Amino acid sequence: MDSVEVARLYEHIALPEENWTRLLRLQPGNLDDLIVCDLLVTEIQTAPLFDAISYVSGDKSQTKEIIIDGHRIHVLVNLHDALQHIRKPSDTVVVWADAVCINQSNTKEFGMQVNQMGSIYRQADSVLIWVGQDTEGDAIIAKNLISDISDHFNKAYSGGGHVKDVPLLPSSSPLLDHSRWKAAQNFYLRPWFTRVWVLQEVGHAKKAVILYGQERFGWSPVVQMMLLIAERADLAAVEVYLNIGRLVDAFESIWSADFMESCWEDASPYVKDKRALCIKDQGRLTTPFKQFSNVLVASSRFLSSDPRDHVYAFLSHPTAFSKRTHKRIMNADYSLPKSDVFRRIAVTLLNEMKRLDILTIVEHTEHPDPEEIPSWVPQWDNRARGVAFYPISGILPYYNADLQEDMGAVELVHAQEDITGISEAKKALRLHGLVLGSVKAVSGVMHREDFKRKTGEIMEDGGLTNPVERAWELVEAQHFENERYLDPRQAFSLTLATGRDQYWDEAEKDLEKHDSRFRAYCRQYCNLESGLVSDKKSALDTDDRSFLTLSRTVLQSQTFFMTSDGLYGIGTSKVRVGDVYCVLFGGSTPFILRKCTEPSYYKLIGASYVHGIMRGESVREWKHGNLTKESITLL
Repeated sequence: MDSVEVARLYEHIALPEENWTRLLRLQPGNLDDLIVCDLLVTEIQTAPLFDAISYVSGDKSQTKEIIIDGHRIHVLVNLHDALQHIRKPSDTVVVWADAVCINQSNTKEFGMQVNQMGSIYRQADSVLIWVGQDTEGDAIIAKNLISDISDHFNKAYSGGGHVKDVPLLPSSSPLLDHSRWKAAQNFYLRPWFTRVWVLQEVGHAKKAVILYGQERFGWSPVVQMMLLIAERADLAAVEVYLNIGRLVDAFESIWSADFMESCWEDASPYVKDKRALCIKDQGRLTTPFKQFSNVLVASSRFLSSDPRDHVYAFLSHPTAFSKRTHKRIMNADYSLPKSDVFRRIAVTLLNEMKRLDILTIVEHTEHPDPEEIPSWVPQWDNRARGVAFYPISGILPYYNADLQEDMGAVELVHAQEDITGISEAKKALRLHGLVLGSVKAVSGVMHREDFKRKTGEIMEDGGLTNPVERAWELVEAQHFENERYLDPRQAFSLTLATGRDQYWDEAEKDLEKHDSRFRAYCRQYCNLESGLVSDKKSALDTDDRSFLTLSRTVLQSQTFFMTSDGLYGIGTSKVRVGDVYCVLFGGSTPFILRKCTEPSYYKLIGASYVHGIMRGESVREWKHGNLTKESITLL
């Protein structure tokens, strides 16, 4: 729901109270007729049968005229086109559309309606997803490919099999035809698939229908195709970019929450079963509001014209309510600036979760935020964020740097500049932990595409060295009298893998497999003289794809670093020589901090993987009296 302008000459009838809304009644008309409609005020739960429209605003400078209650109103072209295609020639149609059903100039009403968006979309008979006009003339091609792929795998799935067991499609299969996939690309790259608000709108739908120009088709096959691409090597190998990764994240964390099983009534058995598995996995997360923090993480990869909507858009999500009190985690208040919204939700999550998991989401952008958000507050609108070290699925129990040590109560204090009385807001976060050392050396930022380039080819930054080999050169350039690792090359490869395999299982469970896959990758992409290409070779050394897949996922926009005491680590692109690394009580991963001028004051740079302290080794040293617990204040 992107906020849009309706002509100010029109005055909305006031809503009597919460749980009420307005509906738009479309009068019959042909496609090119002027749109005529009227608004009716109704209680949501007793509303007449209606459909809710999900769309994106588009170009806000382009408007068209419609008539509401006898008044000529200008609405954005994309909404006009949606109404035009939804209207019927001889029957009245009742719909809900944000731009005309909410008084956009009334901040209080706007916030109230946002708080009950979930109720509106759940109450709707259908959610009509308008993705836009068929400008390329290939909507029917995309529709048929999506339908054919779903039908092909549904047959096997309905027969009791698994989609992974279906034989690989031959390259000549019509289902792999490149021209058909180009049409699908035009569809999946439509702006609708990039917006924050649509995640909630379609997530709450009893059933949803795609409107693409003159074509109509079900939502379930659209979801099924992206899930199949994530599971099937033959579909994933088609060289067409659909950008489905963020949609799969949305499916797992946003669209597959408890209390949402009744949504998507017309979903295929495959999609329903996948949702049930995700709901079961999410149900294992017992930390209060952990699931809601997962929703915010997944949604950060999407766009919104108002950054506050990265939080507000999900206040009707089931995970936004306390299981104990049934109260909403916060209410939408558009009088608050972005900095206050992000800080308040961060403090609430820290208080409720009693863990520092959300701090692992912090990843700073290139440009300082004009609203001066504290360094420890996640910027939920940062789309450039890498893969969190504590992932949204919460399936890395082997990250246990603090041994689940009690973080204590959340303590907010005045920042240094606030002590003089300039600001009353307590924006600094006081924690406790172990400062272990500093960063001694840092490699360049690693880029996803460089991992499939061999040394000698041109990399993203103009260099000629594969990022794995470049990081190893950093290791070899450093000399430590006391080597921290018995097998430095294995420790190096485990660091680059951040301790996991391509299925996010613990890599050290099968070191032979991990080592062979890393050797296979190095043999394929690194120089023989690098010291990474081992003479040792086994029958398993043929799989160079596994490490390639993993590295392109977890190392995108990350840096390899070495500590002052010889440990290897992976951190965000903002890690610099001289930063300190520490274990904070309440955090499953180590963190990188940057010293401020005052002692014990730091700025949070981000979470990290530091090989050798991920299983609580430092906390054990502290308990044995070898390290000192410190007070750490994050600005």
